[in-house]
Amino acid sequence: MKIAIFTDSFLPGVGGTENAVLGLATELSKEFEVAVFCPEYITNCNNFPFKVVRCKSIKISGNETFPLPRLSRKFKKQLKEFAPDIIHCQSISGVANAGLRYALKNKKPVLFTIHTKFREAFKSGLKLNCLTNMYINLVAKRINKSDQCYTVCESMVKEVASYGKNNGAHLPCQNAKIIRNGMVFERENLSEEVKKFAREKYQLDKVDNVFLFVGRIIKLKNIDLIFETLKSMRDKNFKMFFVGVGAGLTYYQKLAVKEKMQDKIVFTGKIPTDELKSLYYNADLFLFPSIFDNDPLVITEAALFKTPSLTLAGTGSSERLTHNHNGFIAKDEEEFVELVNTLLTQKELLRECGENAEKEIPKGWETVAKEYVEVYKELIKAK
Repeated sequence: MKIAIFTDSFLPGVGGTENAVLGLATELSKEFEVAVFCPEYITNCNNFPFKVVRCKSIKISGNETFPLPRLSRKFKKQLKEFAPDIIHCQSISGVANAGLRYALKNKKPVLFTIHTKFREAFKSGLKLNCLTNMYINLVAKRINKSDQCYTVCESMVKEVASYGKNNGAHLPCQNAKIIRNGMVFERENLSEEVKKFAREKYQLDKVDNVFLFVGRIIKLKNIDLIFETLKSMRDKNFKMFFVGVGAGLTYYQKLAVKEKMQDKIVFTGKIPTDELKSLYYNADLFLFPSIFDNDPLVITEAALFKTPSLTLAGTGSSERLTHNHNGFIAKDEEEFVELVNTLLTQKELLRECGENAEKEIPKGWETVAKEYVEVYKELIKAK
């Protein structure tokens, strides 16, 4: 079976979709012929166990690009030569739309996996409801041309259903199913050097509590709530780590200075894998109040290193958690702040929840790949 994965976000880009595509394609390539079709970046990396085909792109900012698959002769030629048996779109924009067009033209089965709450994303970027609705209708139209739609969490099933509510009751938008993401890191016994690296580098033995956030540093991640939480305990002895880059990095760095907490807040930027593992291992609590994310890989990563997460109720981030058992779920933003302050003194509960998180939350990509392979076979047979 030849599997073509189309995505508008791939390495060296940084984000959940990039890592999800990498994890799935890597696992599938152990048994099948896999090609990932994606944009060119300013700096590309192509050292993967599967084929990578990139289309021409226009630089937007930093390493972000606008893909132009229709203008890429080499891209179209390589797609034709690869001749996939099934098309799996992991986004809805230019590259994914090229995959959809190919599938429809060549009568190949095609499915979408939706990772993003587009209504929230469009509303934040476009500001006007009329433009948001126009783009949502475009998303629904594309999804409904496919054979099947998948999402990564329950809240996304409802979200996608809202896109196509006026387009018929038996279309992919109304019948989305769930296959949750796998974890990026493999289970392993960390070396003592990795364990103590962050502890020594940041002198963590001198602080009582270590908090961690990993992801893009943008307002959509609800990082403002983390700052409100930190302000409420400014007299406590803690270190807060923000790992990642993003459009809001400079803003939050200045905010840390303004709130006179620059000595307690560390912005690491993008860091080596071993340093990230060490921070996960040494953190007491992973703070993730985002209402935008769906089944974020970082919660799985934190669990793998026995670090419990705190999220908000009703979000995709909270769906793997059971409150006070393998993580913590605040009913609202006020309780989020209160819970962090309460948990400062409950190290035993944090330890127990971390142990349970490590046993229950991580899901390997081999499991995810097997689930998708069954879907691929069914769609190919039906076609």
